Amino acid sequence: MQQKRNIIILLIIVVITLVSIGGLMYYLTPASDIPAQSEPDPNDYFTLTIVSDDLTEDEITSYQQRFSEVVIEIQTTPDFVNPWFELGQIKKNVGDFRGAEAAWLNANEIRPNNSTSYGNLADLYTNFLVDYDKALVAYEHAIQNSQDEFLNVQFYRRLYEFYLYNLKDLGQAEAVLLQGIEDNSASSELPILLAQFYRDQLKDIPKAIEYFELALKNDPTDELVKQDLDALKNQ
Repeated sequence: MQQKRNIIILLIIVVITLVSIGGLMYYLTPASDIPAQSEPDPNDYFTLTIVSDDLTEDEITSYQQRFSEVVIEIQTTPDFVNPWFELGQIKKNVGDFRGAEAAWLNANEIRPNNSTSYGNLADLYTNFLVDYDKALVAYEHAIQNSQDEFLNVQFYRRLYEFYLYNLKDLGQAEAVLLQGIEDNSASSELPILLAQFYRDQLKDIPKAIEYFELALKNDPTDELVKQDLDALKNQ
């Protein structure tokens, strides 16, 4: 019995020693020799990686279900661009911003003259990935590709806000609105923005009056513009 007990004790000591040596070797191994954990590939379009930790189980289930449906749509008609728009939006909604970027960049390749994916990328680079150089390029493409579309006014507005609030560049913010008004002569929204810009940012009341009047010419029913215009003229 004593001999058997001694053998068991010896085996325990051997196991403990081997574990200790293994742990020591791990810490002594150079970091470059330790295999890195794999990260999700943003170009793995057909895998949904849930990154956000504030989604409910119902939301996750809903995104997963719709994602599976969109993947089937893409695999059936890979050159149809709308599912790529939605694929990127789902990835963005679950916090996979690089995955969203990859999907929308692929949409750009499929339809270089579309404006939707460029507009989505502009928002992504502005507010989530914070890459202002890429944001500017995306805004420019979105504006160029949406000429004569109703979205053109919205892209001009967003680029104006980008220059005003993100880059703090008043000169470029003004220039964007002036160009936007030239490209959208019937718009009342852009003249209102420019009038407010002159009134609030540059304190240029004559210019503010000029563009409130232009906005009212384009939309004579806008009561708020009438009030703003009367207030400036009666100062």
